[in-house]
Amino acid sequence: MKEVKYDATNKALGRISSEIARILMDKDNVNFAPNVVFDGTVEVLNLEKVQLSEKKLVDSKYYRHSGYIGNLKESTMKELWEKDYKKFFINMVKNMLPNNKLRSIRLKKIKIK
Repeated sequence: MKEVKYDATNKALGRISSEIARILMDKDNVNFAPNVVFDGTVEVLNLEKVQLSEKKLVDSKYYRHSGYIGNLKESTMKELWEKDYKKFFINMVKNMLPNNKLRSIRLKKIKIK
């Protein structure tokens, strides 16, 4: 069981989440197989010190809908980041992983410090 420590200081948010998704899928392993789960954990350090551009914080919009007519909610990246940046980051990594039964197992292997 291996533990990977990843320092997120002054790195772009999308770059960090794609690299962590690659580590969780174990694509760096020579014996890569899509049906095998990464044996270890990924510890993300200094996530609050990530590099965010002001334009992207204001212009990026995220939508959610409850299913009722006229109930489309909109929020900016800045609002979601300030509310809970850990949850926002986990959601970004979740969207970069393949949509199968292993996704929830892989997401449990992320530890944010």
